[in-house]
Amino acid sequence: MCSYFASHPCRRLHGLWRRLLLPLLLLLSIARAPAVGEAVVEFIGGGEINDSGSVNFGNVTVGTSSVRNYQFKNISPTLIMTGIAFSKNGAHASDFALSAPATNVLLPGGVINFSITFTPSASFTRTAAIHIANSDPNENPYDLNLSGTGIAPDIAVSVGGVTMTDGASTVNFGKVRVGLSGTRMVSIRNTGNTTLSNLSLSLSGGSYSITPLQVTSLAQNLSTTVTLSFTPQDTFTSTGTLRISSNDSNESPFDIALTGAGVLPYLDVESPPGTPIYDGADLLTLSAPVGIPVQRTFLMRNVSGGTISGLAVNLDGTGAADFSNAALPGTTLDPNATMSFTVTFLPQALGDVSAALHIASDQAFGDPFDIALTGTGLSLPDDGDADSDGVLNMLEIATGHDPLTPGPQPGVLVKNGNNLELTFHRRVASFADTTLTVEWSDDPAGLWTTLDNSAAFIIGGDDILQEIRYLAPAGTGHRFLRIRATKF
Repeated sequence: MCSYFASHPCRRLHGLWRRLLLPLLLLLSIARAPAVGEAVVEFIGGGEINDSGSVNFGNVTVGTSSVRNYQFKNISPTLIMTGIAFSKNGAHASDFALSAPATNVLLPGGVINFSITFTPSASFTRTAAIHIANSDPNENPYDLNLSGTGIAPDIAVSVGGVTMTDGASTVNFGKVRVGLSGTRMVSIRNTGNTTLSNLSLSLSGGSYSITPLQVTSLAQNLSTTVTLSFTPQDTFTSTGTLRISSNDSNESPFDIALTGAGVLPYLDVESPPGTPIYDGADLLTLSAPVGIPVQRTFLMRNVSGGTISGLAVNLDGTGAADFSNAALPGTTLDPNATMSFTVTFLPQALGDVSAALHIASDQAFGDPFDIALTGTGLSLPDDGDADSDGVLNMLEIATGHDPLTPGPQPGVLVKNGNNLELTFHRRVASFADTTLTVEWSDDPAGLWTTLDNSAAFIIGGDDILQEIRYLAPAGTGHRFLRIRATKF
């Protein structure tokens, strides 16, 4: 035996065993390590695609397919790859079909062939991702980001500004006087990414007509308009169909139902005056900042041939509380005579509300002239200029002007003898949060002097608007006056 005090040759034999044993233990350790491979994906005929690399199918016509073949490889010469599984996800995963064998083991140098088929269901960019689970320690899963562009024309149709749905939408002309025409503008737009062609129009049924198309094809984002008319010849309800044909793959023909009724009318109604509206067919939209009133004028004309009596106007609907109508100046209307009234929209909150306006009379026979109303309450910044007319929203609101419509300056300045007179309106409701002052200066770039309230006079108005006049000495040269609005 060899001990600590053994001779020198024994110690050399002990060292030799140690040198032989360590490599053996290391070899055993390696043999027991898990067998992992090295993954790579190749596009057959196109080279390697790195992990998290991109695969772009380019442009493919909607409804057709493009197929690409790939190989998933274990490029290790000795180690087995396990746990292999294919999956996909992403925004448009259903547009990318994955075909791969059901296997979870890949021998050294082995290959799994798989394919990806891109069939775009809609135009423009489509994206998804494929994930290949495996035992590669640094490429698990092996990800491929997929993309492709669906190419197709896409027809979009609106009538009177309302978007139509193929086979589901109806254009209602309401009640139109026999012998006259109700009209609607039809807009046809190509919202796809290739040319919309073979455009044609046809009508069936009823007393309808349409102006000819000026073009038979539309490039991307271009549009064309035609005029659709209903000219009733009798007092019956008339139905029909507008058909728009094109090369759109899933909306050709594009069908829109039409309806309207011929009437021997008692009233023509216009709003604003000069723009006819049709009983039961038109939607009028008003918008205003919350708490700020806006008005719409309606003109009625008696076309019945006899005197109309019992005229009355009323409002109803879920949002009727935000609308009010001025009292009619009378309840009778002689033949060919006209009468005007106003409807005020005063939004109480942000967003849309709806109501209905009804004009009744002894000629309506229980079926009044009906007009749908929509109101939108808006939020406007005090220091903004929504209508870009050079007057801030806060000042326009406080002086009773519509901040959404460019209009005249909020005051009128005239010279009267030795005085300058500045006359303007002030909205009564603005007293709660806004101060209006008038200032004068002989140099607009210099100092301004505030006029005392004793220079102000209320010369008219009502519960909504006061008419105010400020007096200032005219001076001997140029003198300027301005209105300043200040929030509390």
